[in-house]
Amino acid sequence: METKEDSSSFVFLYEEASRGTMQSGTDTKLFFYIKKNQLILPGEQVLLAFSGGSDSLYLLYFLKELRKHIPFSLEAMHIHHGIREEEAERDLFFTKRKAEEWEIPFSFVRVDVPGFSEREGLGLEEGGRILRYRALERKRAEWESREGRKTKLALAQHMDDQAETVMHHLVRGTGIAGLSGMQSIEENKIRPLLCLRKAEILERLHVLSLAGVEDSSNSDLSFTRNYIRKELIPVLERINRHAVRHIFEEACFFPSWKHIFGKKLFSS
Repeated sequence: METKEDSSSFVFLYEEASRGTMQSGTDTKLFFYIKKNQLILPGEQVLLAFSGGSDSLYLLYFLKELRKHIPFSLEAMHIHHGIREEEAERDLFFTKRKAEEWEIPFSFVRVDVPGFSEREGLGLEEGGRILRYRALERKRAEWESREGRKTKLALAQHMDDQAETVMHHLVRGTGIAGLSGMQSIEENKIRPLLCLRKAEILERLHVLSLAGVEDSSNSDLSFTRNYIRKELIPVLERINRHAVRHIFEEACFFPSWKHIFGKKLFSS
């Protein structure tokens, strides 16, 4: 349970960090989103799911810089899914090398997504998601148990991912509960990048002369999320260029609605 002293320390350290950490508008926006939602508290441990893509690369960079001002432990973990062969090996090499370059403890695990998905009667997308989170949660829990300190799993989903998630829920028939989307903090998971658009992340990486690896499967329209991202979202943005932000805002408000009107109304 957070004490008054813990809260005061949190405020002081973040105020001090704000004077020396911010290098851009994107960094500033992310910094204050983390501060406002208390996603990372002094003394905690943060395990970053590091795919090597642009989103997790930027988040790793930012947390590396934030750690210079806020005392917390940071590690990166990569999941090798057992698909995309040479491309997957490239991703593993890239993430390991970048973590070493930035002096961030790194680990990886190999999982058999094709075999698991076939046995369970799942698509590769869903099977990969299940095995990925199992491996990450196992590592997070082990680290927390070993050190006896609160440990959070940092995920690099951003505002565009939130819009895709909400639309995916709705087209699958989840009802009004589908508006909930992803939360910035959910049990042991944190999603600091929800305040940012994909374009903002890419622009910031360009300024930093950083580039993540590209996952070729993200172009495969047979995956529902890819179809929503590449076909549906652009149509919505032609109707209203702020469509993604509006969907994000509705998803953020949903927990308040659920609290006001009661869980029973939203459980159907």
